[in-house]
Amino acid sequence: MSKVLVPDSSSLIFVDRRGKLDLLKNTINKDFEVCIPPAIARELIEDPQKLAEKIHPLYPNIAKNLLESSSRFKKAVEVWIEIRPIDYIRYSEAMDKTRIRLSKFDKKWEHSVKKSDAELIALCVQLIDNGDEVLALLEDENLKRVLNEITENVKTLSIKEFLPGV
Repeated sequence: MSKVLVPDSSSLIFVDRRGKLDLLKNTINKDFEVCIPPAIARELIEDPQKLAEKIHPLYPNIAKNLLESSSRFKKAVEVWIEIRPIDYIRYSEAMDKTRIRLSKFDKKWEHSVKKSDAELIALCVQLIDNGDEVLALLEDENLKRVLNEITENVKTLSIKEFLPGV
């Protein structure tokens, strides 16, 4: 049984913006394997690159910051964060439940729920089913609620609870 940390993009971005991504790496690599679903990797790497291209003419400094952050996450994925694919056929029900519940909590349409939220919960359930011990780092209280409704076998913390003082 492995101990797996599954952070949401907000937790990783929070740590990166404070220049503490290496602190997170050094803290968790002792005890945890770190996995994110593909949609979170896109949010951290590809989406900022695309946005930077669009805004560069008007906001070159913001575009530069986005590209630098994207580069740090790309390096992290190459070195210590694993992008774990989701078995969509087996875990589509968990993803559907996530979209339904989050849409009700957040008072928005199901199709507007971020794919990364549904994938994160599906990944947690998939890891539990594989016999892993899972800790999810989540900043969104509604996402925590949904995860706890779908499975009671995942411990959830915010990044501030996991890394006090960050």
